[in-house]
Amino acid sequence: MLDENGEKFVEQIAPKAFERAIEKSEDILCLLDHEPSRKLGSTKDGNIKLFEDNIGLRAICEITDSEVIEKAKEQKLRGWSFGFEAVKEHEEVASENLKRRFIDDMNLFEVSIIDDKKCRAM
Repeated sequence: MLDENGEKFVEQIAPKAFERAIEKSEDILCLLDHEPSRKLGSTKDGNIKLFEDNIGLRAICEITDSEVIEKAKEQKLRGWSFGFEAVKEHEEVASENLKRRFIDDMNLFEVSIIDDKKCRAM
């Protein structure tokens, strides 16, 4: 990724950061392509369960949106992403031209299913 100065960096979420973010949040949305107008559910609605596993953030979501179901059948869904605000972070030099940003604590607002349209735009 590129920071605000155009410098390359990689981002890493510290262990337990997702777990703490989930515990302190009243509601985390599930969206399509990070679009607030495309809400697919939420932790408060009960159709999405989030937890941290040994890889990172894990999401299990029951989707009833017909457009998203059709995209899944057509293999037009490309992955997941999440929207957050870093509360505590630090950086280290990873190599001569690359730094690593560690997210130690965060506020997690949403997880998004990413479709083929969003992947082309990124």
